[in-house]
Amino acid sequence: APGLKYSCGRLPRFKKILQNLKADVPPQLRVGFCFDFAAHPWAHAELLTSAKDIVEVLGAIHNYAVDWLARAWQHRRGRALQ
Repeated sequence: APGLKYSCGRLPRFKKILQNLKADVPPQLRVGFCFDFAAHPWAHAELLTSAKDIVEVLGAIHNYAVDWLARAWQHRRGRALQ
């Protein structure tokens, strides 16, 4: 767009800031603080264990749910056609 400036030199600095923020996540916001999947297995544990913190989980829920529902629907349709 006219008048907008973007400096590629800022992107690495921004990524570094994000990495530092993730390193400083309080224990109460880490997934392991809230869930014990060894004691309580859960089919969707990968959504949580793949994230560094609860904030990342919240950001991933929508896409995970859409993908899971699409797979479940295809599986159900496949069974209905048999």
